[in-house]
Amino acid sequence: MANRNFYPNALSLEIDHVHLYASIVVGASGAVTSFTGKGIASVTKAAEAGRYTIALEDSYNKILDCTIQLVSTAASDPATVAVTSRVRSEQVVHATAPSLVTQGYALDDGADADFASGATLLVHITLRNSSVS
Repeated sequence: MANRNFYPNALSLEIDHVHLYASIVVGASGAVTSFTGKGIASVTKAAEAGRYTIALEDSYNKILDCTIQLVSTAASDPATVAVTSRVRSEQVVHATAPSLVTQGYALDDGADADFASGATLLVHITLRNSSVS
């Protein structure tokens, strides 16, 4: 725990923010080796290169932001792998299966691409929990 005060209030026109965090470890052929994250039900790799579905435990009013960062390791150095990720689609307002789909792609040509085995992805999802305007 930090040894200073952090204040919970942030000025925003969007109310009732929820922040979910996940760490996803990628194995051979881009498969999900493991993941951690409260509020995340599962992370699954699709047949398409670099495509992952992040299933949420709860439904939300709307998605505000999603940031996906690759942790640089010897096996997954962005200088040599040159793969990044974006949100392909989202369905966070869903009663039974809220989720979002991310897509890894090569920076040089934009083609769908898997992350290297041993890569770790850090995911930060910001959602709006309220329907109050």
